[in-house]
Amino acid sequence: GGKVGFGSAAPGSKLDSSYTKTVKQIPYNISILEIDAPIIAPGILTAPAPSAEGISNITGLLEKAGCKTFAKLLLSSGVLKTYESTVEKGLTVFAPSD
Repeated sequence: GGKVGFGSAAPGSKLDSSYTKTVKQIPYNISILEIDAPIIAPGILTAPAPSAEGISNITGLLEKAGCKTFAKLLLSSGVLKTYESTVEKGLTVFAPSD
């Protein structure tokens, strides 16, 4: 059988992750898959750490990463305030690219 590869949507990204198994399926709605390696956007591990001021600009970071639509949604829905109130404690955001 063939392998199914996964990778970042950024241009030029490699398909470094492979399908391992299906975790959960809800027909016609959602499937949760397990892959064998994390999907890492190019350059994310070599980028300099943001300053304290840079961290507070969550939408700017998202826009720079190519997630402008998601950044606009955070602003329009009011969720940005929740993110900003928790960023000092640590925040992980999984955001879709445009």
